[in-house]
Amino acid sequence: MAIFVQALRESWRALLGWAAALVAVLTLYLSFYSSMGTMEGMQAMMDQLPQAMVDAFGFEDIGSGAGWAQSTFFGLLGLFILGAAGISWGARATAGDEESGMLELTLAHRVTRTQVYVQRFLAILVRLALLGAAVTAALLVLDAAVGLELDHANVAPQMLAYLGTGVLSAAVALALGAATGHRGWA
Repeated sequence: MAIFVQALRESWRALLGWAAALVAVLTLYLSFYSSMGTMEGMQAMMDQLPQAMVDAFGFEDIGSGAGWAQSTFFGLLGLFILGAAGISWGARATAGDEESGMLELTLAHRVTRTQVYVQRFLAILVRLALLGAAVTAALLVLDAAVGLELDHANVAPQMLAYLGTGVLSAAVALALGAATGHRGWA
């Protein structure tokens, strides 16, 4: 588990940066709910859009707190930021060390490539879970502060779905980096 611990130790600054970015974007978007999301005209405007566009952008229920959070953060920039974090960590976990020559030094310590990749992927999962915890905490604080009136029973399934996209992004990047040895492909 030394590789796992090392991967976590090396990435704590990046983790703080990604968490700060996610919480800042969440705060920015959700703080506008009290002035924008509750406007009667907002839902009326959404009702006039073509149904395909409303479905594509997730604007079905933009007038509610949950719909506002989904359509502004979880369906847009928040999803992009989490995916970017997963991709960067996945690419760095395999191809980054391959390109820099550090993977050979790691493998010289009697560990297999599989052990390296599994432990580094576990470290990515822990980092993504910590990002999810930061977003969840910020979401619950903003729920009370802004008046989103979220059903707290739905927060955990939403976060699992949200984190699932981050895990998928990281897994694909890790696999492509392992297969090609180049971060550009991952």
